[in-house]
Amino acid sequence: KKKEFHIGILVLTKYFYYSRQLELNKKRDILELIK
Repeated sequence: KKKEFHIGILVLTKYFYYSRQLELNKKRDILELIK
């Protein structure tokens, strides 16, 4: 049970990090378009 919980946190952290990276990339693209 504890191992499943640990894996869940790992997946959540990975997902959170990934979505943050995507957002940063989107913002960068928008800034490039504005220039």
